[in-house]
Amino acid sequence: MSGGQAKNIPLMKLFADICGMPVVLPFEHSAAVVLGAAMLGRFAAEVSERSVQEEKEEGEESGTYIAPCDLSGQQQGDLLWKIMVEMTPVGTLVVPSASAREKKLLETKYKIFRESIEIQKRWRKEMDEASK
Repeated sequence: MSGGQAKNIPLMKLFADICGMPVVLPFEHSAAVVLGAAMLGRFAAEVSERSVQEEKEEGEESGTYIAPCDLSGQQQGDLLWKIMVEMTPVGTLVVPSASAREKKLLETKYKIFRESIEIQKRWRKEMDEASK
């Protein structure tokens, strides 16, 4: 989780309780976008470096254009994940803490919410048909 809402700890606890899983908050919520850009910059630099290495190993002359190295989608994902793990400072972990009673209440509220959406769809359809 990042952005201004990450400062709202009660909301983060609610998310953790509703989803039944921990919410990870960044070390510094306001720097998430800048940190992400730095990670992508490092990724681009490492991919470019691999391309140069591959050209040298193949004995090709380096021109003005450096083609990206031939990484599969899985390899790109693995490299990006490695960079993210290395560059992300430890943040805060908000663990679910809802009691069984609170979980039941949250599940009931969600059920009501979903039903209200279906009712709204039905009413919208009725209004559309009535206005024709």
